[in-house]
Amino acid sequence: MGGNPDSSQILYNGNIYGVASIVGAFGYGGVFELKHSHTGWIESLLYSFTGASGDGAYPYGGVVFDKSGNLYGTTDEGGAFGYGTVLELAPSGSGWTETVLYSFTRGGDGAYPFAGVILDKAGNLYGSTYGNNGPIYGSAFELQKSGSSFTEHTLYTFSGGSDGAGPAGQLALRGGKLYGAAYTGGTNNVGVVYEIIP
Repeated sequence: MGGNPDSSQILYNGNIYGVASIVGAFGYGGVFELKHSHTGWIESLLYSFTGASGDGAYPYGGVVFDKSGNLYGTTDEGGAFGYGTVLELAPSGSGWTETVLYSFTRGGDGAYPFAGVILDKAGNLYGSTYGNNGPIYGSAFELQKSGSSFTEHTLYTFSGGSDGAGPAGQLALRGGKLYGAAYTGGTNNVGVVYEIIP
């Protein structure tokens, strides 16, 4: 079925879910489920990424569920422009249907969302992009939910200086503020922990 599970896994309804970057029919990664049975754990591949322009490729971040049982995550590459996606997997009959919610352009929105996304109580998604060594050295973003659609808002773009560069970890949300870490940049150019205030 594949390998290289690159993120932490989550427990949902007694089952384990996660992503692997080398898995599935096309070799571009996938989302898997481990279901517990009386004989052990049974692995199922929920979705295989194709790497095509309408799909993602190479998921490295974790996944998260909303209250309706839909699953959200990111791919580091792929999408309409090749710079990564935010995606939804929705239960559909006996399978799952994938929808790309947003494709990054490597413009002001950033590129390569290495980490997964988080959800707030309203169903909005938050995450970060790693960047590409300029002119933007990563970004923090929100996908604001409106009905069944999402609109992308770039909350902050990193300059690669004292504010950091290459935010690679998953964000945390507390009291309306976002917290995260960037891989490099900062006073000693070895990374920062940052806060984003509305």
